[in-house]
Amino acid sequence: MKKIKIKIWIEDDEKIFGKGNYELLKAIEECGSINQAAKKLNMSYKKAWLKKEQTQDFLGGEIFISKKGVQV
Repeated sequence: MKKIKIKIWIEDDEKIFGKGNYELLKAIEECGSINQAAKKLNMSYKKAWLKKEQTQDFLGGEIFISKKGVQV
């Protein structure tokens, strides 16, 4: 039996939000920190931070409450 798969992303001259962004946001929620989420996804902290910032810019506001050194 064949399965139908669909990939959806949002772009504006460049890809803004897709599966990777979703997985990162989910991992941040689960881990409580960008650093731990990046490690879980085998991604550099810088790349994770940039993806989070890109998503926030697209949505027009903060998507997490940040506290330096504190997991929320």
